[in-house]
Amino acid sequence: MQIARGNALRLSLSAACFPAYDVNPGTCAPPGAARLIDAKIMTLTVSCGGSCPSQILLPILLPILLPIGDRT
Repeated sequence: MQIARGNALRLSLSAACFPAYDVNPGTCAPPGAARLIDAKIMTLTVSCGGSCPSQILLPILLPILLPIGDRT
């Protein structure tokens, strides 16, 4: 995928997406091992600036240059 200069990405955070994914009870138990009654309330935090900014590192991949006869 190539993102054009000046475009933006959107980050979507979710602690649950049932039924697409198993429920995360927030207990550190393996998936399917915890009972729903034991589930904890979770808070997702994304910091922005200050002493503990969050970051997402995306690699910049340079195109592979093939010899003219090898391009398809």
